[in-house]
Amino acid sequence: MYEFVCSNSPTKPADELLLSDMETSLLRKLRGASPAETPATKLMHDLWKECLDQDTRNRLGWGPLKHMFKAASLPDWPYQQYTTQGEPAVWQAAARALRYFGLATLVLLEPSEHPLLGRSPLLALDKPVLLLRPGNDSSWYYDAVSLALSSVARKNVAKHSIALDLTNFARQLASVVRSPGASGDMVRDVKLERLRSVPRYRALLVGFLQNESLVNDDTELLLRAPEYAIRLGYLLDDTAPHVVLNYIGFRLLVHVSPFVPESLRKLVPLRARQLGLGDHGPGQLVCLRAVEHAMPTVFYRAAYELHRPLMDALLAADLGGALKQALASRLALLHWLDGDTRERALQRLHQLEPRLLFPTSVTDTAKAEQDVRQTPHVIVGEGLRSYARITKHLMHRRLQSADPWLGHPPSDDQCWLGPGHRILYLPLTALNASAPAQEPFVLLQLARLGERAARCLVRLVLDGAGSRAEDPRAWWTPAARQGLAELRKCYALQSRGDRPTAAEESAALVVAHAAFEAHMPSLDFRLENAVSMSLDQLFFIHYTLGYCTADSDVARRVNLALLNFGGFQRAFTCDAGTPMNPRKSCDFW
Repeated sequence: MYEFVCSNSPTKPADELLLSDMETSLLRKLRGASPAETPATKLMHDLWKECLDQDTRNRLGWGPLKHMFKAASLPDWPYQQYTTQGEPAVWQAAARALRYFGLATLVLLEPSEHPLLGRSPLLALDKPVLLLRPGNDSSWYYDAVSLALSSVARKNVAKHSIALDLTNFARQLASVVRSPGASGDMVRDVKLERLRSVPRYRALLVGFLQNESLVNDDTELLLRAPEYAIRLGYLLDDTAPHVVLNYIGFRLLVHVSPFVPESLRKLVPLRARQLGLGDHGPGQLVCLRAVEHAMPTVFYRAAYELHRPLMDALLAADLGGALKQALASRLALLHWLDGDTRERALQRLHQLEPRLLFPTSVTDTAKAEQDVRQTPHVIVGEGLRSYARITKHLMHRRLQSADPWLGHPPSDDQCWLGPGHRILYLPLTALNASAPAQEPFVLLQLARLGERAARCLVRLVLDGAGSRAEDPRAWWTPAARQGLAELRKCYALQSRGDRPTAAEESAALVVAHAAFEAHMPSLDFRLENAVSMSLDQLFFIHYTLGYCTADSDVARRVNLALLNFGGFQRAFTCDAGTPMNPRKSCDFW
């Protein structure tokens, strides 16, 4: 099926293409003669134009960058050994880079609830996203550091030595992030520690919260990657502080590179890569993506205004509610799930509130305009300062609010569960914004957006089995865990062990299709250019199109979910014993 649908597939994943389509529409709006029709588009337009104003930045020279380094507690960057202030200076710089610019260099800190106790407010410490990956050629990294130093550093600074040390530290940090036990997924271990147990992070918290009275030995810190927190400490013990300060300063330069003078513009491809645009993203698109990350809720409002008929139709259709009902109906009939586990699963599902695409406040014009008014305005001719003011405002909002949308950029391609697993969030990239706002096209969004949400719903249930029997988060009975283990063996044999998530992917497709069937129009519907395709067949084609890419592993993933689903085989009348209707299949439900 995948080969048939995706024979002329693009090299980019569908998530990237769909977001790119939305951004292209928004760029046309921003380039227009009257882009400032609403407060949201005006604010985005103003910062976007500053990002594109290279001439003004060249005239201003290095003054704005000097102010930036001073704000980040790096006034004399780059540093040599005799200028170091020790590890407290490292944590102060890391804290300010995160607090003022939203850049996690050594660790990520963000507000959270404890996943077991639901207690808040609480700061969670996690791994950062890096520029350099372990094992990769680092010559390009050295070249980028050398470029930055040649443009910014004083003449008497040993640039070659600094670049070598900085690149070596970046390689070591990448290895620590990648090391076994230092990374994980939704079922990874977390630890709640008091600062007396991890005292080296005290200076980080003080610098981040900017209030020493809020931090003491009993302050709790949620370690989402406990092993990484330990290994990072070992690395810092073995590294001169000035090297780490130089690393933080370089990462900061890359982070703000869309707003720097022309001599540093070669750093922009590195930032574009971080923003999900590859090495050669167009300048206008890089600027737009940087603006999106700086003020996500404003972007959501602008996107909503741009595609309002479709967005309103989706909200009215209540696809989230349809998916919940479909999953509940399936769970009620699941033969290998015992009564106690089923009852708890249904209870958790009942308590969950799906929120698709953007915060609920985005559709409220008064609240959206208030959000824009509270965001610092853009100062004409001061793009870097304006960007810093806005990113600082975003972090302040994140510390004041539990709204998870503030912590996930619009380009995020994964759904996530809010604190306490009470709210399911699905990102904007799951939406095909170019689709018509009428039925059955709105309903066909279930093939992509719905399947993505269904996978998160299924994961919410399956996570109850725990990663191991003694997992404190596990609430499944031993009998239910055994039933799931047997089912996963079937999928493991079928996929030769290379699809550990095959069970949840297969289950999610069935749930999305069940929601689709429950709301499918009674009248048959045909597209003019595909009259031979029924609406049911179009669902599976849309599902497959959502995964078209050049990655061969994706083909196995899609076909595996389809060949285990009788609904697909009936829609396309697949004969028994054919590749898409094998005589032995795995049936989650």
